[in-house]
Amino acid sequence: MSNREQLIDKLFAQALEVSPAEREKLFTEHKLRGDDGVVEEVKALLTNYRRADAKEFLNQPLVSDSAQTLSEGQEFEGYRIVRLIAEGGMGEVYLAEDQKLKRKVALKLIKGHATKEILHRFQTERRILANLHHRNIAQLYEAGATADGLPFFAMEYVEGTPIDKFIR
Repeated sequence: MSNREQLIDKLFAQALEVSPAEREKLFTEHKLRGDDGVVEEVKALLTNYRRADAKEFLNQPLVSDSAQTLSEGQEFEGYRIVRLIAEGGMGEVYLAEDQKLKRKVALKLIKGHATKEILHRFQTERRILANLHHRNIAQLYEAGATADGLPFFAMEYVEGTPIDKFIR
């Protein structure tokens, strides 16, 4: 991390802890030191932080459609759905059987209507998984899209305790 980035992080953290009047004094001190660009960047971060906080951004799902996309026994792109394993803000993960290779897989797909941002995040996740190779990381078997353009990927299915339950 560069010195400038460290300064931005430090100033942002300080700005969050003080009143608006004290914040302006802090910004004025940094401007006098020649840190105008840093102050402007911190102000932009604070604006985005307040917007996200006001909308309870972190408590909102990325998509609002809560209906399960696939159902038990359904065929999907060469896989037979066994059951829903997990559901998050962006997607769903199913236990499925690869019909050709007769193996269990974890099948992940976007739920509901995908926005450009959600599609980008999903593609980024697929790209990262495709490049991870470690005995303790589930292997990516296939990444594809349906005829309708719904992206999905199939991964090695590993039985075990979900990480949130394991941590508790």
